[in-house]
Amino acid sequence: MTKIEKEAPQGRWRVLKIHSDTGEEWLLKDCDTRKEADKLSQEFSGEKRTRIHIYNDQGNNPYTIGEY
Repeated sequence: MTKIEKEAPQGRWRVLKIHSDTGEEWLLKDCDTRKEADKLSQEFSGEKRTRIHIYNDQGNNPYTIGEY
């Protein structure tokens, strides 16, 4: 399994979906704004056994949502 780079491109917000049991990762989107990233994370937040992580362009994770 390949780990996805956490750091978003300069000035963007990276939204990742991570399976709670397997650790498998999917890049959902690199968003232009934090608001866009928050909206996208809410769309996927109801999925069982997944977490949605938002990362900034420095690789920091200021927000996580989802079921563990």
